[in-house]
Amino acid sequence: MVKVGPVVNNANVSLQDYSGIVLLNANKKPPHLGFFCSGKYFSLTANEVQLNQDLDSLFELINRKKIPSLFISLNQVLELSQIIKIFNDFSDLSSGITCIEPIKRIVGDLLKINVDTIKFVYQLIPLLQKHNHISSFSHFYCDDFIQNDCFYLTTYTMDEVLSRIKSLAK
Repeated sequence: MVKVGPVVNNANVSLQDYSGIVLLNANKKPPHLGFFCSGKYFSLTANEVQLNQDLDSLFELINRKKIPSLFISLNQVLELSQIIKIFNDFSDLSSGITCIEPIKRIVGDLLKINVDTIKFVYQLIPLLQKHNHISSFSHFYCDDFIQNDCFYLTTYTMDEVLSRIKSLAK
């Protein structure tokens, strides 16, 4: 497991003016990854690209279903039009593409960090920390998974990721 933190409860944090990564079902192997920017949410799912959706709608879903979610806020707000352009380059999770791919492109193209060897979020977050790109960690419904103000990212294999995608595809 990979330790990240300190993590604060999201009830006291406004993410509307930030950019960052969200882990939905953060306690699962694997979690689902999305990206938020300027009050909008983006995600590459097994069946579609969720593009430019209202971040408040995501919060409503998280609260309604009590989905353990970890938000990793970057220390700079990225340009919304660049995020839209990157996610528009994808269609769904097919041909070995996983939900981390557009996020890796964001990190590589916009933050100028080499992500060639990165395959999983538990590798990406420490890399972002190393390059001082993370401003904060916040969560919804992760109280049971927080120890000493830190969250422990689960590790998993590519086979587990691809198996999960296959189980979700229509």
